[in-house]
Amino acid sequence: MDNYSVLETIVHRDEPAVMATLIGVKGHAYRKAGASMILWQDGRTTGSLSPGCLESDLKERVHDLLAAGSCEIIDYNLNAGEDAVWGGSVGC
Repeated sequence: MDNYSVLETIVHRDEPAVMATLIGVKGHAYRKAGASMILWQDGRTTGSLSPGCLESDLKERVHDLLAAGSCEIIDYNLNAGEDAVWGGSVGC
């Protein structure tokens, strides 16, 4: 889903939600910087940032972010200490 589709979804729903956007990526990743998703207050999501690695943590943050009316920058380090299986640091 492209960012236009993600934003269009927000316009058509009158519900509280949080928009998560990748602002930087190092190494291999499922999505690149600029990718966005919407996390709705009721637990639904629109779009994705990863194959599931980040979404659970992001969902846990929605209620507090909506209550505070603020934003947050989160730094995830998904590099394995030793990547013996894939050998290419296949990222999330």
